Amino acid sequence: MLGEPKNTPYDLRFKFLGIAIRIHPGFWAICVFLGFSMGMSTPPTALLVFSLAVFLSLLIHEMGHALAFNRCGIRAHVVLYHFGGLAVPTGMESYFDHASGYTSKQKLFVTAAGPGMQILAALLVIVALRAMGKTDGFLTEHVGIPARLTADPSGTLDNIIMSLSRDDLAWDLRHMDEQMQALFASADANDDQLLSLAEHDTFQTTVDSLSEQFEQTPIPVPSVTAMVIKSEHKNRFIGAELKLLEDADVGDDGLIRISDLQQTLQHQTSFESDLLNKFVYIFVMISLFWAILNLAPVYPLDGGQITRELLVLFNVHNAIPKSLLVSAATGVAIGIWGLGNNQIFLTMMFFMMAYSSYQLLQRFQRGY
Repeated sequence: MLGEPKNTPYDLRFKFLGIAIRIHPGFWAICVFLGFSMGMSTPPTALLVFSLAVFLSLLIHEMGHALAFNRCGIRAHVVLYHFGGLAVPTGMESYFDHASGYTSKQKLFVTAAGPGMQILAALLVIVALRAMGKTDGFLTEHVGIPARLTADPSGTLDNIIMSLSRDDLAWDLRHMDEQMQALFASADANDDQLLSLAEHDTFQTTVDSLSEQFEQTPIPVPSVTAMVIKSEHKNRFIGAELKLLEDADVGDDGLIRISDLQQTLQHQTSFESDLLNKFVYIFVMISLFWAILNLAPVYPLDGGQITRELLVLFNVHNAIPKSLLVSAATGVAIGIWGLGNNQIFLTMMFFMMAYSSYQLLQRFQRGY
């Protein structure tokens, strides 16, 4: 199903580290399709950046396979096409019958080298960005990893907030709606138009003590991002914390807003070039997502081949038919998941691979 595509007059060919590389025009077509589906079509340069990031990530993946082949004494070349990429060893006849003397351990090494190299490249980029105080824009926003681990090495904003007392963190009553102002007016003990966390705590305690009277009136807690810090508190800090506070002190009311601190920190942890930020984001996302996806135990993905070789290596009875059965079932399961999450391309791809695995299983059982 995912064999090497035929040569075309429009193929791009070159060599890298002694490995022959061919890029089929279908590869660029699928990049454009995926770029449009992810909203990368405007400006047009964003689509180009998306395609280059995908190209570099998949090239690293396939180069991992090809270099591992060479390590095992087998020549190989790389093809990038509409289904991603292939590292094709010379003399390969099928996914089950490689060159003579090519052991299961070697197959595991070669197969794991692709996603391994791709994940390693993404991690190196993340670590390098972290060392520069920059963010990849993917791990924190979509995976949920804390920003202090991926984007803000010194935890600058966290350090500022943790260093301040509940009297120092407050909400500006003048920026609340009339209903909220009326509710918290009596809580402003020093009448400075600021509701500190300590004052809010005291107000909440008073309300709780009168719970029968106020049981139908829950006391709201304003958003953390709406909180403010008095500019005079800047003199408590030095280094990165002081710089962040000074950069975010953009108002003329003597207050620094948490939202401005967050926005300033985001600006500090991103590159000036929006296109460079997009490139890093796409490269990290594709490198991690594609590598993990390839480890699914579905033929002819890396995970399917790894499953097969592990079963063969441990002398499991009917190892190849069992690996094909796992492949077909997993392909259907992932296809159904993709369908439920509106991932049409993913659904089509895994349903096709599941059907291909089923066909291979039938042919294998019939002995041809």
